[in-house]
Amino acid sequence: DKFVFKDLLKLPVYFWNGIKYHTTDRLFTPKPLTANITLTHRCNSRCITCDRWKNPSPTELEPDQITQIFRNPLFSSINNLSLSGGEAALREDLGEIAQRAVNFLPKLREITLFTNGLEPELITEQVKILLQIARFKEICGVNVYVSVDGINTIHDKIHGIQGAFERVSETINRLQQLQKLVTFNLSARCTVQPLNMYDLLPILNFSRHIALPLSFAPLNTSNVFIKDREENEFLTFTMAQYRDLNNIFVRDIFPYLTTSNRMFWKDLFLNIGGDERKMPCNMLRYYVNPVSYTHLRAHETVLDLVCR
Repeated sequence: DKFVFKDLLKLPVYFWNGIKYHTTDRLFTPKPLTANITLTHRCNSRCITCDRWKNPSPTELEPDQITQIFRNPLFSSINNLSLSGGEAALREDLGEIAQRAVNFLPKLREITLFTNGLEPELITEQVKILLQIARFKEICGVNVYVSVDGINTIHDKIHGIQGAFERVSETINRLQQLQKLVTFNLSARCTVQPLNMYDLLPILNFSRHIALPLSFAPLNTSNVFIKDREENEFLTFTMAQYRDLNNIFVRDIFPYLTTSNRMFWKDLFLNIGGDERKMPCNMLRYYVNPVSYTHLRAHETVLDLVCR
């Protein structure tokens, strides 16, 4: 399909960048290229897959403090910055933070916003602000990922909000209308878990029907997101479910995924089956994840957050 063909055209660039990056690794540790900054624990969703909304932090770093992080030499090669939460769109100063990123990350090319899509008007306005920043800084593009984890009641159950799917659909519609006026990348992102694994094809059909690119990501059940994992065993796949999931992807999903997303899932299923992964983990070197919702200890400065 057209998404796979477009990715194939980029393969020579991917290979060349990979060779350069991993060759330098033999001489020194290269700086990360991608950063995700968790801006807040505040969230208007009540997801069963995440505990962050239960314990919102009483404090969040101010833009000046976040700027200190961006000015750290560790970030001088960052070309893609992701803004997430919680719900990042709830930060009233989201635009100012993005502006600081553009000003102080010299190689920045893209800003990516992850959103649950529950506040159509707010999210649309926040995206407009990001687009204004990108327009005045020609080096920068904007990507927006909206969570779509099921159709109708499945999505509502996962997010713990009645009518959540309807609100997400409105957000997607508003953003697609905005795309007619200004260029940016809009995609749906589905977090795959036992509750929605048999709903993946309807999700795919929904995204194709409205011409919305879709990617799938596995559920992260680490204690970063879920503190009481033992009380949430329903979030963990059994081996029988993994086999079913593999069959679903091979039969229904793989033909419609981008090359990178398809390669990721093929590698994941190999790894789950006991085989060694074929692709190196780019998060080992490419990725860094500072947070902006934590407390500074008495002996620390804001730059210590980078290394936590």
